[in-house]
Amino acid sequence: MSLKNADGTLVRKAYPFEFWVDKASFVTTVFSLIPSEQLDAVSGEWTTTRFLAQIPADSVNLLDENTALFLALAGTDLESVMTAMDVEFPEVSAELPVENVDIGTIIPKSDCSPEGYIALLDWCNRNQRAQITDDGTNYEIAPPKDYSGWTAESVKARTAVQTVASLQRTLAVRSIPIDDDVTALAVAPVCPVWTAGKHYETGDIVNHDGQAYRVIQAVDALENQPPDAEGMLAIYRPIMPEHAGTLDDPIPFVNGMDVYNGKYYSYNDEVYLAKADMLPCTWAPGTEGIWQWELVQ
Repeated sequence: MSLKNADGTLVRKAYPFEFWVDKASFVTTVFSLIPSEQLDAVSGEWTTTRFLAQIPADSVNLLDENTALFLALAGTDLESVMTAMDVEFPEVSAELPVENVDIGTIIPKSDCSPEGYIALLDWCNRNQRAQITDDGTNYEIAPPKDYSGWTAESVKARTAVQTVASLQRTLAVRSIPIDDDVTALAVAPVCPVWTAGKHYETGDIVNHDGQAYRVIQAVDALENQPPDAEGMLAIYRPIMPEHAGTLDDPIPFVNGMDVYNGKYYSYNDEVYLAKADMLPCTWAPGTEGIWQWELVQ
């Protein structure tokens, strides 16, 4: 389904985790809702400065936790801001998996389709950002997080802990040998999604469209140069699950992967033998005129 933001642009990621609005309008609206006697204190808070510095230059994600913290410290809430800005969440056509959803409702995961899950998330966002917990078997609608007790000092402490953890994770990821795809693939789920505008160092791992990639050379990511774009194999190399590369356990081929002579690869329900090293390989198995691939079954 195609979902759009208030300005008509497509939602950047799977709704409803992101809902973007104009940054200038958002900040102006928030400050207009703050009592005049609190305005100087809030606008000068360390948290406000940090919040405005970390978000993109022109937009704000209303559903980000940092936005919720910022609004709590400003003494307002998401519903008030959206009302003042005259914006609404996009309509979702999917139906809820059960009737009469409320806090505490439990839904077996087996009874919830992907469309039904989107409908549940939509319900949560329209009900003070309630949460969905997952115990592996069931989804449960949980109360929204309470930010009322947060202060600028507590946010500083929380940020410090997160920063240390992030640095430790980054250093650990970069220490994984470039040729160790097994370990790299194991840690990929906790690595960030590739984002235009970010700087990535050699050894970083990013995720893009369901595929994990290793950064081979340091790069400033550009919108028109994602990891799977043509000509980016010198920067991003896809990380593949471990397979023996035998006839019985061929390696699934992904464009840009390293292909080794004598290994077997699967592609379009067929199996091919690599007749030479291709590092990286940009010729899909079966490509006309490419002798390096031999169809075996």
